[in-house]
Amino acid sequence: MQLRPKLRAPRVNQPTVESATDKVSRVRRRPVVPSPVKMDGALLFDALDGLATTQICALLDVASLKAVPLAIRAFQQEAYLELQTKVVEELQHASVDRRELAVWRLTKLRVKALKRHTATFVRMLGNPSCDMRHPVLWMMGQLPPATLATVVTPAVVQLLKGCGATCQARVQALLVLDRLLPALLVLDAQKVVLMLGGNDASVRDKALGTLAKLEPAALAEHAPAVLQHLAASDWCVRGIALVTLGKLAPQFLAQHSPAIVRMLGDSHFYVRSMSLATLAKLDPAHLAAHAPAVVQILLDRDQALRVGALATLGKLELVNLSLHSTAVVNMLQDSEPTVRSAALATLGKLDPGFIVQQSPALLEMLEDSDASVRVSALDVLGKLDTLALHTPAVVKLITDADGNVVFKALETLRLLNVDVLRPHVSRHLLKLL
Repeated sequence: MQLRPKLRAPRVNQPTVESATDKVSRVRRRPVVPSPVKMDGALLFDALDGLATTQICALLDVASLKAVPLAIRAFQQEAYLELQTKVVEELQHASVDRRELAVWRLTKLRVKALKRHTATFVRMLGNPSCDMRHPVLWMMGQLPPATLATVVTPAVVQLLKGCGATCQARVQALLVLDRLLPALLVLDAQKVVLMLGGNDASVRDKALGTLAKLEPAALAEHAPAVLQHLAASDWCVRGIALVTLGKLAPQFLAQHSPAIVRMLGDSHFYVRSMSLATLAKLDPAHLAAHAPAVVQILLDRDQALRVGALATLGKLELVNLSLHSTAVVNMLQDSEPTVRSAALATLGKLDPGFIVQQSPALLEMLEDSDASVRVSALDVLGKLDTLALHTPAVVKLITDADGNVVFKALETLRLLNVDVLRPHVSRHLLKLL
């Protein structure tokens, strides 16, 4: 018997009946904020402050209850410009709490809104109160470089020159200058150099970092002042000075290379690593003169420095690199796999005839416990004309447990002639099918 489908009546959207209790509850939950068009800034300011935290969350459409009593979205709108002005005036209030609350509110403004109050911020820099200068400088740092150059920079430079500014204020001022484009920063570079003569390490750190933003040609004029900080007692200052020197063009950097080489013997790891990284930016011809000092770093206790030294040696020309080939080969026995892998990468840049002589060591590296070392050894073997002699050792790796090793082994076998591969097809290659 055939069953007929049941017919369903079409659904009709019927209005739901809301009880009086639900309606009262819904009205109570809705935050009532007077229209900004019909109020002055002071009343609106008080109205927003009077809202509860849950009501603010409803205005912001967020689930978190961490919002401070201020409708941030409304605060950023054009209609609330008078309220923004009111908050800016609060920066000059006698109460520290009121000033801090005003600063917090201003940090929520978008850059476009902050630009309207730039003139007020510049005037606020003359306030001797430290708790006012720091947040005002922070807000200035959010402005676009064009606005900084025309309005803000003169006031910030004046603050750097003043004797009443604290170290924290100077650091914040340097952060503002840090936002300038290199072409505009060069106009105030001398003022930044003056900050290098201070006693506070944080100010010198930030001044060196700001100088590093200069174009190489402009930075070369201030290189002598930077070099003096290679002898600073603070290791961070010495390291940042080396980073700043590394921004120089190779021809200017070569003039100061002896001082940089001396920092390879520094007691702090960060300084030694920055010195090595700066030397690596030299031209191969200039770097060759300091290769013996780089070879000494191969004995450093830190593996990252040994890896960096091998990479730096790899930038030498073949003739100069060959002079240190023995030191490179010795690093194949290093206890760290990253160092052994870096040694293989540098070994691959040597003369192929020399690499052939190291074939026993390369075959030993194919059985290394670390997969990255086995991959590096395969990469070096693939560059040899005698690769066919080591086909069995390469074929053996197509059953390796590591996928990268298998892929590299197959890639290396593709370099061989078909006649060389044929004896191994049935024995090993078919296992992969």
